[in-house]
Amino acid sequence: MQLVEQLEALDQTDFRKRPRLWTNLKDAERAYLYGRWLACAGPKVHLGHDELVRALRADAGEPELWNAVAVAEAIATAKITDSSERTRVFLALSEPHWLRLLGRCPTYLLGWVNLGLARLEFGLPESGVDALRKALDLLSAQPETIDFKEGCCFFIDSSLENKTDFNVFRVEWERLVWTHAPHPARLAFELAVLLRWQCARRLGDAFLGLGQLEQARDMYARAIAAR
Repeated sequence: MQLVEQLEALDQTDFRKRPRLWTNLKDAERAYLYGRWLACAGPKVHLGHDELVRALRADAGEPELWNAVAVAEAIATAKITDSSERTRVFLALSEPHWLRLLGRCPTYLLGWVNLGLARLEFGLPESGVDALRKALDLLSAQPETIDFKEGCCFFIDSSLENKTDFNVFRVEWERLVWTHAPHPARLAFELAVLLRWQCARRLGDAFLGLGQLEQARDMYARAIAAR
């Protein structure tokens, strides 16, 4: 009964204001949303990748589509068991998409976030730190002007030691998108706060692994302050 009561209590006016209706989407947007869903559905990642590539070909000027293709390739690469081979495939296939994206759109926040998280995942902590620091700089500059595409595609951190924590981040992201979708300005603010927490926290982990204790402490402090 609690679920029924919660559904009945929903503000239907706000619900109808949600910015996306499937029937109103362009072909590239439909392929993006469907591909993103498939890419996050475990064994269907290759199908998601194909849909995302189709979306990118239909609208190569949309930064998030470059980001999403790189995300799908990173998800697939993370399934490789040999660590050195995983890193090699990442550098050959996934990273070039992010580098091309950021060469064209150097202030695209989600590109820097995903590139940093992916580099950490694939055993490249120094360059991962560089990317996440760039993301934090962008978040600190003018966070109120950041434009988030609804439900943006994020790299799924599959490392065992971080899997539970990353799920917390993902759940929080989805909760904020659902709660604030009718109010883009509020949504952008809340997602910026969440991203600042995630970037600072993962930077703290990276610095700790590199033996840079002062930097790790500073980043953990920033993560605490963010939320």
